[in-house]
Amino acid sequence: LVFSGILSIVVALWITAGIAGTLSFTINQTSGLAFAIAFIVSLADIIHLLMSYSRHPLINNSNVETMMESMRGNVVALFLTSITIAIGFISLGVGDSPVFTTFGYIATIGVICSFITAVTITPVVAVRIAPPNNAREPDIFQRLVRKIWAVARNMRGPRAWAFYGISFLLSAGMLLSDFHNDPLEYFQSDS
Repeated sequence: LVFSGILSIVVALWITAGIAGTLSFTINQTSGLAFAIAFIVSLADIIHLLMSYSRHPLINNSNVETMMESMRGNVVALFLTSITIAIGFISLGVGDSPVFTTFGYIATIGVICSFITAVTITPVVAVRIAPPNNAREPDIFQRLVRKIWAVARNMRGPRAWAFYGISFLLSAGMLLSDFHNDPLEYFQSDS
């Protein structure tokens, strides 16, 4: 199941980059964030679809029927979410900044590609490579979460204080970040 999700995300990003290149969009530090948006939306779509599929009881001993039932329950929600996100990003196209316009267009393309690959590639690959529901063992992420929970449950005393202290120091390091606001130089200083 994890492979089907990874493949879907990679294909969505690949198609998005191909369309952006074909349309001669400039990739800079702002428009490059559109690929992160596409990745996040694609990941969310895939998680919803595959969690529904993996939790759904097996129908007629068939992965295909189980996936179709999962799709029936999720495709409308995935579509509405994707279309509203795409509308929000394409609205950046009416702005004055070419940097943000390009970002909006690439993000819109990415969100649409993410939805299309999530409902086409993910189900097909998941059904082809996944064992039937009754034969599934917990996947790598479920096993990892169980191990992390076991470590966290047993963490006490000096080890716990060291862990929380290091976490706090690393988090405080974010305040030392240097932000480069190059796209803001496009605007006039009085605006």
